[in-house]
Amino acid sequence: MRGDETIMNNIYPKSSSVKDVKMIGTWKNLNVYDIGDEHEFNQFVGYIRFLNADNGTVLYRGQNKLYENLDPGIKRSNPPVSIETLNYLIDKFLGDKGFVDYLKLSNIQVNNRKIYRKLIVEAVLQHYGVATSFLDFVDDPWIALWFGINKWDNSNNCFEIRTNDTEKDGSELIKYIEGDNNLVEPINENITIASKEIEKLKAVSLQSGKTLESLIDEEIQKNTKRLLKISI
Repeated sequence: MRGDETIMNNIYPKSSSVKDVKMIGTWKNLNVYDIGDEHEFNQFVGYIRFLNADNGTVLYRGQNKLYENLDPGIKRSNPPVSIETLNYLIDKFLGDKGFVDYLKLSNIQVNNRKIYRKLIVEAVLQHYGVATSFLDFVDDPWIALWFGINKWDNSNNCFEIRTNDTEKDGSELIKYIEGDNNLVEPINENITIASKEIEKLKAVSLQSGKTLESLIDEEIQKNTKRLLKISI
């Protein structure tokens, strides 16, 4: 996703079936939640996806600290990378015939689509760690979570699990809510799925080869509210 694009407003839950999930504050008018473990995380993400089904695909971004703004790499770099420098680099890659052929950008269908060719090259550069005008988003919350709890160590050239250092994780940017009134209330029983129905879906998953998550997605697409509360 380009860093200069407007991101659609998300719909946040006013209630949840997830035990102990708590809204602790806001960051840039976005809700910030405290989630205890992977099961609560999985349920809460499912609820968010359900609420935003009409908005299209829900995407996730994993980052191990909060920043002042959700800026792309060219703005976060120190010193910042100019758009002129980035365009120069992209043009150099587009001048490499082997590279262009490998990305299939030299065929007749795309050869004259200059903006498209530049965007493809920029996306590849982003994938390999170059500071670009793109922001990384994924459609898998577990991949986003991995990037949220790991950070790149330049000294060892590898990813390491980040320490719980509140002085360096951007926590000071959160506008915290005082008191316990932010506990998320239980969801209504009329949109709660019984455990036996979960077992039915698991059986279908084994027989069809489809993942349980994909079967739940299919039900959500059918607007089946009874599948709102689930535990995978």
